[in-house]
Amino acid sequence: MGRTSTLVVGGGCSGVLAAVALLRDGTDQVTVLEPGGVLGAGIAYSTPVAVHMLNSRAGTMSGDPGNPDDFVDWTRRRHDPVGPAGFAARREYGRYLHDLIDAAAIDHPGRFSHVRARATALRVDGHVEVTTDRTGPLRADRVVLAIGHGAPETPRRLGGALAHHPRYVADPWRPDALEAVPLDAPVLLLGTGLTAVDVALVLAARGMRAPIRAVSRHGLLPLAHTEDVHPVRPPSLTPVGDLGALTRQLRRAAAGAEDWRDVVDGVRSMVNSLWNGLSLEDRRRFLRHLGRYWEVHRHRMAPSVAVLVHGLLTDGALRVQGGGVADVSHDGTGFVVTAAPGVRSHLAAIINCTGPGSAARTALGGRLLADGLARRDPLGLGIDVDGDGRLVSSEGRAQERIVVVGPARRGQWWETVAVPEISVQAWALSRPDARSRGAPDPVSVDVDVLGRRFAA
Repeated sequence: MGRTSTLVVGGGCSGVLAAVALLRDGTDQVTVLEPGGVLGAGIAYSTPVAVHMLNSRAGTMSGDPGNPDDFVDWTRRRHDPVGPAGFAARREYGRYLHDLIDAAAIDHPGRFSHVRARATALRVDGHVEVTTDRTGPLRADRVVLAIGHGAPETPRRLGGALAHHPRYVADPWRPDALEAVPLDAPVLLLGTGLTAVDVALVLAARGMRAPIRAVSRHGLLPLAHTEDVHPVRPPSLTPVGDLGALTRQLRRAAAGAEDWRDVVDGVRSMVNSLWNGLSLEDRRRFLRHLGRYWEVHRHRMAPSVAVLVHGLLTDGALRVQGGGVADVSHDGTGFVVTAAPGVRSHLAAIINCTGPGSAARTALGGRLLADGLARRDPLGLGIDVDGDGRLVSSEGRAQERIVVVGPARRGQWWETVAVPEISVQAWALSRPDARSRGAPDPVSVDVDVLGRRFAA
């Protein structure tokens, strides 16, 4: 009897962590299907911009749940050390992931291969057959979908005016997407989250000489990490299954803490359990009324990035406005934008910084939906999975041979876009008896270890 074969679709962070876990902790023959020549970078970590920093401390970024020092030790071996409380450049983390998969392949000879092709369709017939754009069909005993995020979605009411205009940047992470943005005329960023921060820093580094305006419904920029670190202590919460009561508990805990960040970081290990305890209507209410406030507290800027952003704001190079955009039209030179309070401005370009889109918007995600192998999750944030991450078909059946890892689980699993959670999902692939629902135990251990280390 031959080895079980697992084909990992996607070679970014989620795909690499899945492949490494399967090689180290299992016996599978592992193939990663990724058109790029370098594994590990993906969208997030392929940026060449030095000021694009991780928005989590280095001590939380280990790709190995059993060794929380792994990433920190890697930076020391490269003679560019970053301490557990520090923040590394995102491009450095991409190099770390690449070294991680290289080392795992070397340590387990004959069990790993990288096929440079893109998956275009899947078919289940006792095995899983994967159609690609460059090779013949590939067959495996199971598939791990690590397809990440989709492209940002253009706001519906603005789509007609923006869709095909050459000065509208639909996806700022597309290679060279910002090269055509003029530096001597005002531009508009749709969104004020971490993507908008990244884009503003790129434009500033390129010598932007005109104001950058960032607009969103709430007009909230991400908050910042502190330089110093407090021990992480999960708050005492009662899982009540009611959004209002849960929100009141969190507010009381934050008000009584030395720093509200301690509560936000402490609750992280229980977020998925709390999310699963909410009704579908409460989840929708959270997204409508509280989601943005949670995001700016949970996904924070590195201190060095916050200093740069503060400088842009102080100099007037970056202006942030709430209320959203009421109307967009365009002429021969750019866009005429009417903000919600009725202010009209002429702008040379508009950049969509609303953040990553649903995995259903990827080419493969769309094909899986069309073929009935997948369905959207009830909130429309990703593709539907069951409690163990298995893909759910249009008929509501879990696909035993197709497991989803990473951001594509968003919707059913709220906390699923960061490395600690993804690495635990990857670890669970080779351990069918693992308590993978919400991954509470390994993440809690990681938080406790970090709290003791930072407190020392």
